[in-house]
Amino acid sequence: MPRPRQHPYIWTTWLAKLLAGEAHCQWAGWFRAHYQDWARPPSDFDSAQWMLDHTALLNRETESRESLGYTVYVENQNSFRLRGRYATLAGKPDLIAVKNADAVFIDAKTGRPSPHHAVHVMLYQYAIPKARKHHRDLKFRGHVAYPSPTWVSPPQEWTGTS
Repeated sequence: MPRPRQHPYIWTTWLAKLLAGEAHCQWAGWFRAHYQDWARPPSDFDSAQWMLDHTALLNRETESRESLGYTVYVENQNSFRLRGRYATLAGKPDLIAVKNADAVFIDAKTGRPSPHHAVHVMLYQYAIPKARKHHRDLKFRGHVAYPSPTWVSPPQEWTGTS
């Protein structure tokens, strides 16, 4: 049985799909933000294969950035919660690579390219410097990595207002 949340909670993936126009049911987003512990419908999604593919892609991207002299932080090291007046925005970038003042988000996607992937990275560009004190002075770039050499780079800097 779904339980109401004490404070609305929004995961970046949910929001990115709505903002990119790939999810059209605003009620579903509202429901996820306001309720927890709801039953998910059965799925034929192969989570074991996804985990293998995703881990291989993360390892490739980590090795690539480390070879360029970046310090790389992976998944749970990057989790954040940005609590606002009306909701909490939360997420967990796959990789954050930092070298001096240069910083890049890399979100690894194992499926086909999709518009919400770039929006997802743009949400990180906005939220991480606000949510994590040790990232406030860094200028972030963002990339989406796919198993093939295809990359999607959203705008180089967030242009929204604070």
